[in-house]
Amino acid sequence: VPESVAHPAECHQMNVEGTRRVLLAASQAGAARFVLASSCAIYGNDPVMPKTESLSPAPASPYAESKLAGEQLCADSSLPAVALRFFNVYGPRQDPSGPYAAAVPRFLDAAREGAPLTIHGDGKQTRDFVYVDDVTAALAHAAFHPELQGVYNVASGHSTSILELAQTIQSIAHSSSPICHAPARPADVRFSSASIERLRATGWHPRFSLSEGLCRLLSTR
Repeated sequence: VPESVAHPAECHQMNVEGTRRVLLAASQAGAARFVLASSCAIYGNDPVMPKTESLSPAPASPYAESKLAGEQLCADSSLPAVALRFFNVYGPRQDPSGPYAAAVPRFLDAAREGAPLTIHGDGKQTRDFVYVDDVTAALAHAAFHPELQGVYNVASGHSTSILELAQTIQSIAHSSSPICHAPARPADVRFSSASIERLRATGWHPRFSLSEGLCRLLSTR
């Protein structure tokens, strides 16, 4: 999200024009169905919790706006399409460095190295962390169930503060790394909690709790 604030044109080119081109290519290739990887960022800072798909979008960053535009492209396409709004996905092979680094890989690497776990802001901001295996299962589920239409949240259904995440990683990694705080990042959503009842009603459900996912991830790093 912060990277999209710094480079909004590049974000639009990648997520909007990229989606347009892939939709066109899929249609020309005779694809039966299109599944879009969208984002919970679309909900913005709407205080209503948990986030349900019926909430009006309130994008608060160029990234969120680009994802909402991608959903509209899917809705306008003649190709049957469904959009999955991913919440905070984590799993193996996430890069802990660079402008797109997420909290989980950064904290895990720091905990293993004995380095500080740096939280942007006060740590009370919440996220719904979902393990990548549950996300890939949702993608396959959406691809092979043509009755799925519109948008669906993909999450664990449980909200965790960033401070709680850091403390959980400290415990699982048996780390003595300190927790420290840095300034909050621009355009970051304050609170996020997902309702997954709409997708659950179609037969998908998350298999991994946050602790289970983190333990699996730690064993691969």
